[in-house]
Amino acid sequence: MSTDRFRGPLFVIGMPRSGTKLLRDLLNQNPKIGIPIAESNFIPIMIKRYGNPPQLENATDFQLFYEEYTKTSFFWWMKEFDCVMSKEFLEKNADKKSWASIFEVILRYHVMSGRDKDFIWGDKTPSYLYHIDLLKDLYPKAKFLHILRDPRDCCISAQKAWGTNLFSFADSWHRGVEAAQTSGRPLGDSYMEIYYESLIGDPEKTLTGICEFLGCEFTSAMMQLGRDTENLGDAKGQTKIVSNNKKKYLTELSISKIKRIEEIVYPVMKSTEYGFEYALRHRPLSNIKLKIISRFNKVNRLMFNLKTKGFLEGIKYHFGTLKK
Repeated sequence: MSTDRFRGPLFVIGMPRSGTKLLRDLLNQNPKIGIPIAESNFIPIMIKRYGNPPQLENATDFQLFYEEYTKTSFFWWMKEFDCVMSKEFLEKNADKKSWASIFEVILRYHVMSGRDKDFIWGDKTPSYLYHIDLLKDLYPKAKFLHILRDPRDCCISAQKAWGTNLFSFADSWHRGVEAAQTSGRPLGDSYMEIYYESLIGDPEKTLTGICEFLGCEFTSAMMQLGRDTENLGDAKGQTKIVSNNKKKYLTELSISKIKRIEEIVYPVMKSTEYGFEYALRHRPLSNIKLKIISRFNKVNRLMFNLKTKGFLEGIKYHFGTLKK
């Protein structure tokens, strides 16, 4: 086998409620691919805090860095799965003068068992659609797999999951997808867009195309989830691909709401395969309205964190003691 075969990193990106978890878990059914079940989120945060390259050769500085790492949501979630990487392991196996090395050691350590020795390592963090340039600078050979979902269904799903306002999420979809396409599309064969609806409608064809993009073989195991992927929304608790989880907006939203979402996402939606039902032009939300809605969204998200994590952990998670 050629020694220049792609071995990572692969970054799975996309707007929240777009199927990133489903995609990650289907990819993890292939022993040639290994992505942690928790989102890292910390890569741009750590680089901003400690600078690039990192100055962590001093034992005290490395200790402080590791303590900061243990406060991340990634560490919190992996601890829930009894998977904790010690400071000593990271110190021994990573080049403390290289973020690329440090992050690779962390992400490789936390993949599921059963991977092939030369597996493709990576990460699934939706918000990294805003950080493609940073990640490509850090890892010149990195590939980005961007999953898109119909913005109208995305908005419904976010509202069901967290109580998020439909129109503010439409604005987020517009900004996030635009950022990913602006940075990703010029990368050529290092960037691939897939559609959630294609993944659930024809998973074999879609996953085969992804495997060709990654340079690995498709396996039939990728057609079946090894565990329930989704803990929120209409696909909650499912261990199989829900092929009809699409076009919910046609029955769950009024015409006026569909039109308003389409107006907000109009320019970016035109660059996708999705068709418009009612909108004829771009009409974004005003900054004032966004600020007002944002306050309500923050309250709803706090209530969600308190409900799912308990009072103390929910407070810590929401206000940043466990860095997102």
